[in-house]
Amino acid sequence: LSMLNIPTRDDLRTLQARMQEQRRENKTLRSEVNALRKQVDKMGTAPAASRPARTTSAPAKKKISKKKVAKKKVSKKKAVSRKR
Repeated sequence: LSMLNIPTRDDLRTLQARMQEQRRENKTLRSEVNALRKQVDKMGTAPAASRPARTTSAPAKKKISKKKVAKKKVSKKKAVSRKR
């Protein structure tokens, strides 16, 4: 069957198991998102004094400092005259 590019029973079982695992994971994540939404809704109805203040400015960028490197000393070669 693999020559005909048709999945075998084992391939189908593997795919079904993966899909079921994804469904379970989606269900748990969906319930977590719903719980978080409820928490946010509760925070939204709380008095303004108990809520933390939000800042609208972007976080400050870190200054990048370059590493100081000593300059290499370049020695000049003396001109040597060659006689031919």
